[in-house]
Amino acid sequence: MSASGANVVLVDKEIKKNKKLEQKLIKKYNTKAIAYTVDISNKKDIVRMKNKILKKFKKIDVLINNAFYNPNQSEHSAVSLEKFPLELWNQVI
Repeated sequence: MSASGANVVLVDKEIKKNKKLEQKLIKKYNTKAIAYTVDISNKKDIVRMKNKILKKFKKIDVLINNAFYNPNQSEHSAVSLEKFPLELWNQVI
């Protein structure tokens, strides 16, 4: 995404790795990249992060979430993120 000129927000529990990637993206693609450390199982942390992103960039165009895995869910029981129960989300995370 950075190669296409997009601003990128990197979110992880491990800030050291994210900061290295942040600097690499900025240097290589001359774009804005920001690394945040966030516990995505904590709703207040997520809201705080969202507010920081909106303050910096004014909007969020794309969200890619790859931090989810639920071994108890079959492909037939999959639902959209909006319909996924927050309690189950927190258990899995």
